[in-house]
Amino acid sequence: MTTTKLFPGAGIQRVPEVGPNKIPTRIGEQTMNSDTQTNQGQVQADPQEVLRRLVVLGAGLASIHRLASEAYASINDYESALAHQEAAVRFEPQELEYRNQLGFLRYVCGDDGAAEDFQYVIENDPENAEAYFNLAMIYFGQGRYYDAEQLFMKAAENNPQDAETWNNLGVARFHQGRLADARASFEEALRVDPNNQDSIQNLQDLQG
Repeated sequence: MTTTKLFPGAGIQRVPEVGPNKIPTRIGEQTMNSDTQTNQGQVQADPQEVLRRLVVLGAGLASIHRLASEAYASINDYESALAHQEAAVRFEPQELEYRNQLGFLRYVCGDDGAAEDFQYVIENDPENAEAYFNLAMIYFGQGRYYDAEQLFMKAAENNPQDAETWNNLGVARFHQGRLADARASFEEALRVDPNNQDSIQNLQDLQG
């Protein structure tokens, strides 16, 4: 059997090391040329556009976790709600509504970090009545009635039409022995909402 050479009598052929397709013979050359060829074949992404898309993606994921948190909270599965709300805040840490809700869920689940969440909201939104109310509830539960009173007052100042705030302000004052001030708070709660059962009962207890 005979063999046929591709290049009879010429021996081993080499690709000429000339022109734009020169084969590199050194590692450094190969890396540099490979990167150049790759860059030539790809469209470079605009860093600002990449960041913009990441922001949009993060906001979308935060919204999904927030909705999941609300769904779990609606069926009283607060542990699952908390996990999703924490994820929402990780994606959108500057969203104060998310942070306030995170504090509420931590409070319900007995997490001491709740106070920090409400304080963060207040620092960034000094007129946020809900955050004042929520932080006041934490202090009230700790027996810090004076501190709770101050926060309930701030909540009432920023949302004077909330009867529950006025009622709780009255309870905080009652626990400090200031019965006349407590009565005035309960009466204000009933002025805002004449059917507020807590304030009706509290006034009756004061009179009794």
